Amino acid sequence: IVERSKIVTLRRNALICRAEDPADGIYAVLEGDVRAYLRGDDGEAIFYRSLGPGTWTGITPILNRSTTRMTTLRAHSQSAVLFLPRADVESIASERDGLAAFVDLLCILNNDTTRLALDGRSDATVRTARALLRLVKVHGQRAGDFAELEIRLSQADLASLVGVSRQYMNELIARWEKDAMLQWRSSGRHRLNWRELCGMLNPSDREWFENPGRA
Repeated sequence: IVERSKIVTLRRNALICRAEDPADGIYAVLEGDVRAYLRGDDGEAIFYRSLGPGTWTGITPILNRSTTRMTTLRAHSQSAVLFLPRADVESIASERDGLAAFVDLLCILNNDTTRLALDGRSDATVRTARALLRLVKVHGQRAGDFAELEIRLSQADLASLVGVSRQYMNELIARWEKDAMLQWRSSGRHRLNWRELCGMLNPSDREWFENPGRA
């Protein structure tokens, strides 16, 4: 895969691909804050997932022989991605071991999708804890019980990830600051008590967070 791929460096706010663009290959995030967006009913871009280093995306449309992409990808910071063209994906997948590797990748992505579907049925405070912990895992530095996010995150960004109003998120953040769950900084690089946030989750969530192999 590495031999057939190329590294693409991106400036902040650079568009990588749009939903409904041709599914011409897959991406792996190497560094930076790459964000995935869905198209809303009225055409607005809905931020729904942060793709941190180690995250792959774009394999599903190719393996199911779709011609177009499902999501829009944009570099929210200076970033670098690995790009493997569709022809090379199909060539590697034509070999038994190569196909098995892509199926493994697809299973990981399907697991993430299942978690997002279950997340939608959880209480909004639990969804917020999960969203912050996902960001900590790929964009955070942990020290003891605390972690500092290394990306800029606004209350509007977090509200979009969780699927709540900006007012709700503002009130929740104020309450969590009072309870020493987090420090919301004007710089956008917030400090979180990740142990307290983990305490809100179920055992399978905590297992995922502690597993170093999951991006």
